[in-house]
Order: sequence, then C-alpha cells, then structure tokens
Amino acid sequence: MTNAKQTHQPPPSLREQWVGHKKAREELLNSAIQTVDGWIQGITDVEIGAVGHLFQHEVSLSGCRHEIDIHHPNRAEYVSFSYRHTTGFANHIIYGPSAEEDLSKLFSSKVHEATHALQKMRSAALHASPFNPNTQIVICPSDWIILEERCEEDAYVKQALFNTLLAKHLPEVRRLTDNDPLSVKTFERIRLDAPHVQEAVIQAARQALDKSFYWDNPKSDYRFRHHYHDFALKNYEAGMKLRTNNGESDLIFVRLEPEDITAIGASCGPNSFGDKDLLPEFAKPPTLTEKTQKKLDDIRSSIGIKDEETLPTLGTILGRLGLTRRQYIEASYSRPLLQQSPVTPQPQSP
Repeated sequence: MTNAKQTHQPPPSLREQWVGHKKAREELLNSAIQTVDGWIQGITDVEIGAVGHLFQHEVSLSGCRHEIDIHHPNRAEYVSFSYRHTTGFANHIIYGPSAEEDLSKLFSSKVHEATHALQKMRSAALHASPFNPNTQIVICPSDWIILEERCEEDAYVKQALFNTLLAKHLPEVRRLTDNDPLSVKTFERIRLDAPHVQEAVIQAARQALDKSFYWDNPKSDYRFRHHYHDFALKNYEAGMKLRTNNGESDLIFVRLEPEDITAIGASCGPNSFGDKDLLPEFAKPPTLTEKTQKKLDDIRSSIGIKDEETLPTLGTILGRLGLTRRQYIEASYSRPLLQQSPVTPQPQSP
C-alpha cells in the first residue's frame, strides 16, 4: 500500500494577508452602506410622503459618487472642491472604517453628507468656491461664512428629520442622537409644537447650530456655529493661498443674493429657510467671535477687499457673462470626473 503524496500549500505572504484583510473590511463596509441605503429608501412621512425615495432619487441625479477608504479618519465626508482635488468638481462621499460600527450613525452621516451633494446641485453660489479651479468668480469671505452656516444648518435639519422618522422603527435612535446638534428628542419637540412640517423645519434651522460644540461641556460659549465660522475661514484662506500659488490674480469677488441661500434649503423636502421666499433672518451675517472677526478682516486685507458691500452680486456677474445660475452649475458637472459609479474602494498602499 502506497501513501498518497501530501502537498502543502505555502502560507500566504504578508502582502496577501494585508490585501485579504483590506478586501474583507471593504466588503463589510460596502454591506453596511447598502443596508443603510435600504433604510433611507423606505423612510416615509405622514406629511411629506415617500421622502426617503425622493432623497435617494435626487442623490442619484446629483452624480455624487460613493467611495470606501478604510484608512479615512472620518465616518463619512463629502468632498466637493478641495485643495486635494484640483482638477475640478470631486462630488463624492468618502466612507471610513468607523462607518460600519453603528448602522444608525452611518444612516445619520449618509443623510447629512448626501444633503451637501444636493445643496451643490441646487445653489450656484457653492460653485463660486475658492477651491474651484474652473471659475474666476469667488464668493467674498464674509458671505462664504454665511454659505457654510446655511449648508450645515440645512444638513443637520434634514439629518434630524430622517433620524426622527427612523426612530419610529428603532426607538434607541433617540438616545443615540443626544449629542447631535439637533437630536431626535429636540426635533420631535419642535414638530409637536409646529402647525406643519414646513414650520418645524424652519424652527429647527433657527437652532440647528446653537448647541455647545463640546458634548462634555454643554455650557461652553463655543457653539457649533462658531466652529463652522472658523472652519469656513480656514478653508477660504487655504483656497486663496492655492490661487496665489497658481499665479491667479484676476478673480472676481461677488456677494450672495437671497435665491442663493434659498437654493441651499431646498436640498430635499421642506425648505429650511422659508416656504417660498427666503426669511430675512437667514440672509443676515452671523455674529462672529472677536478672534474670528480678526481672521475675517485679515483675509479681506490679504485679497484686497476694502468694502464687500460695493462688490457686484453673483447674479449680476453671471448676467454679464450670459450665464444663468443653472448653466453655471452645470458647467461643474460637465467634467469627466463626474461619471456616476457604484460604491468603489479607493486604491491604497500599506
């Protein structure tokens, strides 16, 4: 009797193990994203109707791509124009590894970040960005702060609306959102007091960024709105440095008009800033901290703006160029970078 010769497979190499682990994590994260997409799709509201289906449909129209990066530090991040993407409109959401740890938080992040993609699809002012290399038109710095504040207010309002509707099926979401700028408990209370969902959304926008930025110090004077003011100026300054380094000196600085802000609030569902026309309070410049005001003044000085009130509006400049706001937006979406694709892992190296 002869023994069959035994063959032994060599153990996988370190490279093979690394690639296999990375692929497994990407598949897990992709599964979590698909699960949450199903949750969003099925969300309905007694007043709005099939708002989840509408949301997913609008996101698909935006061309927003979804990418997985298991080394990304954040749960999810929307990227439009960035100093890391200088070829045009990036328009994608990057998901990091923490996104698969809690489906309810991934749901919340997906709605928030995708709302930013919808805002970009609707508001021309968001394409007059210091990071957009394909335009000479740039929103002036004080109005850029307004844009940042309104974008975050609207995103947190829509996030709270969707979380409240999800909580009907998963009651624990109420507790899990307690540290959000707008928790489910807060939004539910607002909606109970409001005559209809449109008014509830407006009321929520008014207080969306009022909470302390530090969850462990609710009495701190530094609120979420202060964080986004500083974030806006940090990005604006970086964008201007990029423009300077590229030798650009012929920029056209412009101011906002009410329709630029109203378009942001119309991301999906009820408008966060007014039923038909923009409520005047949402057009007002925010109150800045002393430190932030100084940073704003320094940026104005560095780019040669003495009085922003004398600047033309975005609509005026577009009119002189023979462009509508819709045409100006579509110019960003014409880039080859925007071919729609399914969730795709980003290439990484160890």
